[in-house]
This record gives sequence, structure tokens and C-alpha cells, in this order.
Amino acid sequence: MWGFGGRYYWGRKERVERRRAGGGGIILVFAWMSSQEKPLKNYVQLYASLGWDSLVCHSEFLNMFFPEKAATLAHDLLKELVEELKIRPCPVVFSSFSGGPKACMYKVLQTVMSRATLSLDDSFSRSSGLRYGKR
Repeated sequence: MWGFGGRYYWGRKERVERRRAGGGGIILVFAWMSSQEKPLKNYVQLYASLGWDSLVCHSEFLNMFFPEKAATLAHDLLKELVEELKIRPCPVVFSSFSGGPKACMYKVLQTVMSRATLSLDDSFSRSSGLRYGKR
């Protein structure tokens, strides 16, 4: 799927059938900036032979300089990942090539960490009866 700061796609067409049959997890592949699909095909096939699905992200070079573009792509990527994890929870592994972390992966990790922190803070304040700034 084409997004504002790049594109992402599932590496294999038969991912749903294999995952329902009890396959492995999902590998988020962050490709070289401004790369094409062809150089990653061997990696996607390798991961598939091990029973893992690949969600491949191709970022544009300008994402490094315009974080809002990277944030939009990261949001769309996480939305797609969550939809798949709702079908069947499984392990998720991050794999990055060259400039992939600088162009999008860091925004994915920032988003996940900020959501996890909010979640932990909310559960702590509810269970302890404390609110921020109050005793």
C-alpha cells in the first residue's frame, strides 16, 4: 500500500492461510531508503521458508528530514500490524537494512513505547488510587 512517506506490503500472498495453520510470527522488514521490492525478495523467501510472514516497509529518503512523513507511514504500518495480530497473536521481530531505522523504524518504536508508557501509567494510577500530582 502506498502511503504519505513510503509504502508497505505483505511479502507473501498466502500469509493468512499459513498463519491460521499455526505458522511462525511476523517480521517487520525496514528496507533501504527509496529501495525497490526485487532486492528484498530473497529475504522475504528466506523468512517464509522458516514459517514467518514479512511486512515490508519502503521509506522515502526525505522521511529523515520530515518526521511527520515518517510518523504517517509508521502509523499506517502499525495499524496494518495490529489488524493482523487481532486475527492471531504471534511474535513480532524487527529487521532493518541500512537506513531503514532512520527513515521509519524509529517512529514505529517511538509510537509503541509511548503507547506502552501510557498504558503502564494508567494501570498504575488506577490500581494505586493515586492521580498525578495528588496524594
